[in-house]
Amino acid sequence: MNIEQLLQEPRILSSLIQATATIFGSLVALVGLLITTNAIWNRRKLKTSLLEAYQDLRVYQEVERVHVEMNIGRGETSNMNKVRNIVFEEKGIRTSGKNSPAQVERKIARLEGSE
Repeated sequence: MNIEQLLQEPRILSSLIQATATIFGSLVALVGLLITTNAIWNRRKLKTSLLEAYQDLRVYQEVERVHVEMNIGRGETSNMNKVRNIVFEEKGIRTSGKNSPAQVERKIARLEGSE
């Protein structure tokens, strides 16, 4: 029997169609899995970057606090607001007010707790 004769057999043709459908279905599932895995991986990378940014922000806030305390300890006045205004005037940037030290701590705790 040659291939043309085998393809004329209904049972053989049905088995061939089933095998092809199974392979195609497996490929579709694989593509879906790859897409989902990539999305999860990207989300984890973004979460790590956000956590690092919040931790950096916490460090900068602490540096600012210590600097203010040092100035006050030397009998000087705190220039924190004056410096912030100068930065705004020269660079046109200002804090949003949405990342106070307490807010940053809560955001870090929330991110670390969701791992």
